[in-house]
Amino acid sequence: MSEFTAGSLIRNSYRDTVQKHNPLLVEELNEQWAVFFTSGTGVSEIVPTDVTGISQHLPVLYFYNFEDHGWGFTLLHQGEAVSTFDFSYEQEEVDLMNYVRDKFPDQDEVELLYISPDSESFRASMIMEMEQQRSGIDRVQAMLRQLDVEAFKLFELSTEEMEQLRHLFDAETIAQLKRRHAMVDDFKTILGIEEMSWLRADRLEQLDS
Repeated sequence: MSEFTAGSLIRNSYRDTVQKHNPLLVEELNEQWAVFFTSGTGVSEIVPTDVTGISQHLPVLYFYNFEDHGWGFTLLHQGEAVSTFDFSYEQEEVDLMNYVRDKFPDQDEVELLYISPDSESFRASMIMEMEQQRSGIDRVQAMLRQLDVEAFKLFELSTEEMEQLRHLFDAETIAQLKRRHAMVDDFKTILGIEEMSWLRADRLEQLDS
């Protein structure tokens, strides 16, 4: 069964502040971090509105990991998303679909790429054409446009941890990944949130003990 994790992370020192906003649950994740869930928290990459409201008072990391599809986060501060990252394991397919849609706006990109008799050769030619126009690095850089690694200083990370994050989110590092699913594990290790697995609002009994 695939993992579906979604929840909000804060430093432990902010637990009492979050409690004032009546979350469903606030629980210590480890010595440094706590996780909380609100009534608006579902299994989604979209930040719940009530979590955005809470972030007016403290920095919040909304994190999700959908094992077969991708993972990501939004770092919120003062009610605003200050750093966002979404890593889709189907990103190359998404890029290709968008490229064909833009190139042939009057035709069905799904039919062109997967259904029509010559779809295999057409797909190969579109991949080659897309890669000639936009390299893998270019596509990764586009994915990183809303990411601000420096925002993680809001969580008082060490100099070493910040440097590790900068390397992890370097465009060339991402473009050269051999095991794409390993990136989320590296991210969790750097932050020290390894326990943030298999946790979501409909499984609160796992934490509420």
